[in-house]
Amino acid sequence: MIGFLFSVQGERYVSHRLLWSVKNRLDPPM
Repeated sequence: MIGFLFSVQGERYVSHRLLWSVKNRLDPPM
């Protein structure tokens, strides 16, 4: 159960980082 929860959190973290990298690539900070 804890392993499953960790995998879900990790997947959410990875997707969040991926989304941020794409966002920064499309809209670079000033």
